[in-house]
Amino acid sequence: MAIADNAKKALEYMATGDPVDVLFTDIELPGDINGIALANVVRKRFPAIGVVFTSGYSPDAVPGDQRLEEERIFVAKPYSREALARAIKAALG
Repeated sequence: MAIADNAKKALEYMATGDPVDVLFTDIELPGDINGIALANVVRKRFPAIGVVFTSGYSPDAVPGDQRLEEERIFVAKPYSREALARAIKAALG
């Protein structure tokens, strides 16, 4: 498991070629790239990767003009370990 505290570091890690099965990202991230944009970049490079979003906002109230696609997996904060495990399992297919 790799942990990155911003989108730039996550993209740098993805570029190493180490296998990643699931991207778990907050919608709001520090820096210039938010979680939705990060997921879009990652999915272009790795179409089969699972993506799980989290936020303190509801998925219908995402700040700005971006919206989550219907098929995206979302777990609201605060979440339980069980809820996160279910979301990751769903992302893995």
